[in-house]
Amino acid sequence: MSSEQGPIVELRGVASNLAGRMNWLAEQIDKDSQGSKTQAVKQKIQLFDTICESMTSLYAEFEANQQQVTTALSTIKKDRAKLNDDRAQLEASRQELAKTQRRYDADVEEQRRSREKLDAEWKAKAQDQLTSDKLEQSLNKIHLSNGQILGELAKQARKQQQHDEATDQLREARDLAQGELLEAGEQLSIRQDRLNNMRMNLQVVQGQLRQKDTALSTVQDQLDVTSTVVLNSQAQLREKESELSTVQSQLNERGTLLQKVQGQLRDKDTKLSTVQNQLGETNTELQTVRGELAEAKEQVAIVSSKLQQNVAEKQSLQSQIDNLWHQADEEKKSHEETKGLIVRLTSSIGRTEINFETVEAERDQLISTLAEKESSLKSSEDKVKQLEANTSSKRPRDALNKALPLGKHIRVNGVPPLDSPEIQWYKKADNIKSLFLNFRLVCSPEANMSLGDALAEFVRAFDGNEELDDPLLDFVSEAPKGNWYCFQQVTEYKMIDALIEDDECYIHKDRCFQVRNASGEEGCGIIHCRLKEY
Repeated sequence: MSSEQGPIVELRGVASNLAGRMNWLAEQIDKDSQGSKTQAVKQKIQLFDTICESMTSLYAEFEANQQQVTTALSTIKKDRAKLNDDRAQLEASRQELAKTQRRYDADVEEQRRSREKLDAEWKAKAQDQLTSDKLEQSLNKIHLSNGQILGELAKQARKQQQHDEATDQLREARDLAQGELLEAGEQLSIRQDRLNNMRMNLQVVQGQLRQKDTALSTVQDQLDVTSTVVLNSQAQLREKESELSTVQSQLNERGTLLQKVQGQLRDKDTKLSTVQNQLGETNTELQTVRGELAEAKEQVAIVSSKLQQNVAEKQSLQSQIDNLWHQADEEKKSHEETKGLIVRLTSSIGRTEINFETVEAERDQLISTLAEKESSLKSSEDKVKQLEANTSSKRPRDALNKALPLGKHIRVNGVPPLDSPEIQWYKKADNIKSLFLNFRLVCSPEANMSLGDALAEFVRAFDGNEELDDPLLDFVSEAPKGNWYCFQQVTEYKMIDALIEDDECYIHKDRCFQVRNASGEEGCGIIHCRLKEY
């Protein structure tokens, strides 16, 4: 029976594992409830659930039948053991009865012989009596002498005495034989009663044996019916297993297709995140340019008043304006590349079989934002042209430095080397600025830390790891919502090894700075922070 249950248990394990995978697959494709292919997959999953429920009920029925068979076999085994005991007792009773019958037959034969011997002795005595009577008659007829008569009488007296003694012995033997015969009769009656009781017990045991045989036949019939049901259940299980294999192959094909689509979606999400980051940086730089141009406008009067004093530095101012134009051209080129990327991304999404309304909305928002940035860039270019037309001399050095973006200040008396502390500081400041423009940190009242502490943790992690954007981008795009991760492990070992299990970090024993990806409703790039103390 264990050999029959082995494949069924293995099949249940495979079905349970496949059911878990199907639940995960249903959660992954739940957002695309209108797609035809995902609907087909859901129908397959529903069919698989129905098959699993049917198999579960069949297996439960099979186990119940197996339990009944086991119980019936145990009962049959007990009844057979009891039947064997009864048969052994019956055989012993039969042997005892045979022994008693043999003793009874021997006693009857002995009594018959005793009676025959007694009858023979009585016949001999009767013959002697007849001889004595004839002798008396002869004596009466024959006249002998007194001596002869006396001698004959003496002989007759001796014979009579011998005959009397023999008669007494025969009488005693008869009495003894009669006593023994009575005693043998009593024992025979007792043994006859015991024999009758044994015969009655034998009849009762035979009746019980017939009942046991009838019950055994009934249980055997039930066992045959149960075996037939079990065979039918096994045939149904094999059919369900075949159907399950077919459905599993179809689901594997669907899973492969879904994994391909999910891979394409992850690539699109990564590209969209990159485009969003680039647009955010461009927006920030445009705002900086607007501020710088406004400040430059305010400084025009100062530059005009000091025009005669700084004629020699006019070429330097023209060089700065050329740099601004060059920056504007680079920004315009970046916008054009971004626009081309969005167009390619839009066409790629259009070729995708699954309709993703969220991606289309983000695409439209990006196109609208790009149009606004292009308009702002056009306005900035007009302002630069106006500034170039109105400016014929250099601005003061402090105004020029104030108008340039962070990290792009240059010295009038010479450009510092790229490895100088000043340039390194500007680079770090620009990178940290880009980091906090791409990601927004959130500290709830239960976070056990302030937003400044969280910013300090990020700056501390960024010092010496200028490529911190990549693991954080992977984290916000791929990390499951609601799970806390160790920030140090996220930045060093990627998020797969950083998951906090049972609310404990196996690296930090006292305190651990942890991060969590925000849900889709909160927005992209939001990271929740907390300080966990043990």
